[in-house]
Amino acid sequence: MSILHVLNWQTMNQNNFCALICAYNEEKTIGDVIEQTSQYVKDIIVVDDGSSDKTFHKAKRAGAIILQHKKNKGKGAALKTGFDYFLKKKYDAVITLDADGQHIPHEIPLLIEKLEDGYDAVVGKRNFKSKHIPLSRKIGNKIDSKILSLLLSYEIHDAQSGFRLFTKKAVKAASDIKNNGFHYEIELLIRLIKKGHTIGWADISTVYESGRKSKIKPIKHIVESMRIYLKCLRNK
Repeated sequence: MSILHVLNWQTMNQNNFCALICAYNEEKTIGDVIEQTSQYVKDIIVVDDGSSDKTFHKAKRAGAIILQHKKNKGKGAALKTGFDYFLKKKYDAVITLDADGQHIPHEIPLLIEKLEDGYDAVVGKRNFKSKHIPLSRKIGNKIDSKILSLLLSYEIHDAQSGFRLFTKKAVKAASDIKNNGFHYEIELLIRLIKKGHTIGWADISTVYESGRKSKIKPIKHIVESMRIYLKCLRNK
C-alpha cells in the first residue's frame, strides 16, 4: 500500500464500518480472513451457512460476531441474514468479502476511498486477464457483465464480484430481493441501478487458488442468468 493510501486510511478509519463474511465449510481460511479484516473495521459479522466442518468454532475463536444457519441456505440467504443484522445496528456501512481468501482484506481501503467520493455502493473490479482464473469463470462473468450493461444502459465492470461496500441506504433498497443463491449479488446490483443509486468501481487483485473447487454449478448458473436477463427486459 502506498504512503498516500496509508494517510487516507488514517483519516477514514474514524468511520463506523463492519464487515460481513458469508462462510460455508471454510475452516481452513476463515480465521486468517477475520484476522486481516479486523484491522479495517469495527466489527466482523460471519454468517455460518450450515457448515459441517469447524468454520463456526474457528470464526468464534477469531473474535467475529457469529450468525448461524442450521442448514445450508445459499449465498443470498446468508447475505440477507447479515444485512438484517447490519440494519439493526448503528454502523455507517458494511463491507462484504468471501471467506475463502479470494478477496484481500488489505484492499478494503481502496473501496472506502471510492465511497468517500459520494457513491452509495462500491464494487471491487477484478482483472480477468490473469492466467490463474478458470476459463469458465472468465467467460461467465464477462457475459453477465456485458449483457446486463446493455439491458440496464449502465456499465457494469464485474457483475459477480463479492467484494463490495454498501451504505445503509443501498442495503435498504435491496431488502425485498427473493433470490437466495449466488445470483442474489447480481440482482442486488440491478436493484440499485434501477432505483437510481450510484455505484463506484475499485480495481482489486484477482486471487484464485489453483485446484480449488468452485461452489457455483455451471448449468444452474446459466439458467439463473437467463432468468435475470428476461426479468430485466420485462421491467425495462
